[in-house]
Amino acid sequence: MARTWALALALASPLAWAEAPRAESLLPITTYSVGEGLPSALVNQLAQDGAGRIWILNRESIVSFDGASFETQGVKHGLVATQCAGLTIDDRGQALVAALDGRIFRHEDGVWRQQTPGIELPFAGHVLALAQTMRGGREKFLASTTGGLMLWDQGTWRRADQPGDRFDEGITSLSRVGEELFVGGVSGLCRVRDALDCAWTDEPRLREPILALSAAQIDGRPALLVLGRRWIGALAEGRFRLFGQPFDFDLANQFDPRNTPRMASAAINIDPTGAVFFGTRYRGYLMEPGDAAPRELGPAQGLLGDGGLTTILADREGAIWVGSLRGLTRVGSRRFLSLNARSGLVAEE
Repeated sequence: MARTWALALALASPLAWAEAPRAESLLPITTYSVGEGLPSALVNQLAQDGAGRIWILNRESIVSFDGASFETQGVKHGLVATQCAGLTIDDRGQALVAALDGRIFRHEDGVWRQQTPGIELPFAGHVLALAQTMRGGREKFLASTTGGLMLWDQGTWRRADQPGDRFDEGITSLSRVGEELFVGGVSGLCRVRDALDCAWTDEPRLREPILALSAAQIDGRPALLVLGRRWIGALAEGRFRLFGQPFDFDLANQFDPRNTPRMASAAINIDPTGAVFFGTRYRGYLMEPGDAAPRELGPAQGLLGDGGLTTILADREGAIWVGSLRGLTRVGSRRFLSLNARSGLVAEE
């Protein structure tokens, strides 16, 4: 049985990134690990498909969770790859995974079907992350690998090897917002164009090292959530803004993004109240609207592990799922809370 905790946190409007009255509430925390049915306690990546299933990528396999039980995917489901390293959801709401060798599989009608051949990479290279988009009626897959950035388009894999290319300096994250594909890395943030070259932004912050990216809905609009070494920001409709003030610590001191492992080094996401969850494998944080600085999240607040995290998912119900080296934590939705005089409401005379 999953374990449930109560965590005291605050609620604020996602628009109120300034000082505002704070409403105290109890937030349910539910944890899942091997004892609750997870095949492995290590959670590398998370995604939610159009049917509401949670997909979990771990060290050994890909696992589905329907809210009641976990099911490991394998040969009987059509997934012939024994190890996968990239997980994403396509524009139709179907799960996609990339095998270490670059073969991509799509989950449709209850079966995994292979979509591409593998990628020929030197020195036993492998895939790190995966993204998908539709442009001009054509499906494209973007894969970061130990050998650089690869694009599947018109039936073939090709590498980003244009003069002046900066992808090889260290890729930390891939993300899709609408039809746009984005790459974050040591050299900053770029938007990938059809020619597989990069449109680099003029925003100075986005030319700094980017630790993590996540597609999100912010103020009702599609946006790209961006985690830098000392700041959180969002890019929406071509405009970038910071959330709160820069941190008084440097997240990059906790790891080296040039040595990106198969497991994500950093992660970020946002819940419907505007609270941003982020962190690295070594430490997790929460920053709410009105906070002057982020607060640490860890075992004292009910999260599994030693305080670090590997991946963060915001589901359609408003909950946050946090993956770690020790299992999975679900932070319940805070969209509907009871407010009273303690919350700042004035009683009628």
